[in-house]
Amino acid sequence: QMNKCSAPCTKEISLEEYNKNLNKAKKVLEGRTKEIIKELNQEMLKHANEEKFEQAAIARDQISKIKILEQKQSALNPNRKDSFS
Repeated sequence: QMNKCSAPCTKEISLEEYNKNLNKAKKVLEGRTKEIIKELNQEMLKHANEEKFEQAAIARDQISKIKILEQKQSALNPNRKDSFS
């Protein structure tokens, strides 16, 4: 969603949704990728069950991107002892 501001001031999303997205980003930056992938999987299943397939696909794509990030981090430093391994 590059080139698209999702801040609540643009009225694109609610403040609550913006804060959820911010917390997800913080978890990724803190290396808590397994936790965020689990949350995104739950979101994806919830959206699919509600037949909100576009939102489910967004969660699926976010999971995929986080996994790619994990692989890159592992390749850069295979001796890391954090949650990327």
